[in-house]
Amino acid sequence: MQDIMESCFSSRQQVNNYLIWAIRMINSPVSTIAKTLLEDEGLRNIVEEKSKNTQDFYTRFFSGVRKNKETGDNLGEEMLAVCLHVLVKLPEEEGKFCVITDDKGAAGKIDASFRRVNRRYRGKRVILFSTPKLVQALYNEGIAAEAEELLPILHAGNNGIIKILGAEIYDIDNREITLDCAEAARKIVEKKIHIAL
Repeated sequence: MQDIMESCFSSRQQVNNYLIWAIRMINSPVSTIAKTLLEDEGLRNIVEEKSKNTQDFYTRFFSGVRKNKETGDNLGEEMLAVCLHVLVKLPEEEGKFCVITDDKGAAGKIDASFRRVNRRYRGKRVILFSTPKLVQALYNEGIAAEAEELLPILHAGNNGIIKILGAEIYDIDNREITLDCAEAARKIVEKKIHIAL
């Protein structure tokens, strides 16, 4: 993976610099990243800018967090957010990344980490979609024209009941809405729901 990153950026040092920056953006007091940095003083010193020896930082960091993985932790969300923070810095003029996840925790962590970054340093856009939000976008763009076309996608990965973060016609704020897939498809087509995530 590091070899691929080096082919996109000018050097291993630049890859490490973006990775260190991403870790700073994502790190929170209770996380697998925080535990890894606590256990490895060398990594911690690099992230805190007390050391400039980043020679094997990439390998040590990813090996360390993998070793500290625990059942039920948020490591997947943390790593997705770290990787996105690096990817948005790819040296291309235009572009955006679309992330599709029905994990509200992951979406929240990614969204919060990008909101903390000053707009001019964010890099490319990151757009978060849940399956229902993606289906609504497909309908709004005319890619799918009828509720029946939306159903197979809405049914993917669930038991026919979906939770949507959004607002129905008379709601003032977004809230969690539980619907069966057919009702969600109908509300999307009738434009009686706005899906935030």
